[in-house]
Amino acid sequence: MCQGRRLGSIILLLSFTACGSAHPGWKSFPVPIYADAKILNSPQNMGDLRDAFAFWEEKAGKPVYDL
Repeated sequence: MCQGRRLGSIILLLSFTACGSAHPGWKSFPVPIYADAKILNSPQNMGDLRDAFAFWEEKAGKPVYDL
């Protein structure tokens, strides 16, 4: 379980930093997130990813991600 949670955290971190300075900023939400098939095909990884989404959406008070 811990490995899947770490994987979800890494993906979310990459979604924030992958585009670097070329990223125009998030002007609207939810932000589209794309996941590798290895994550989508694993119930444990998907659960961890959804838990991570729920955590940040609760902090933001609105939907943040669109998988």
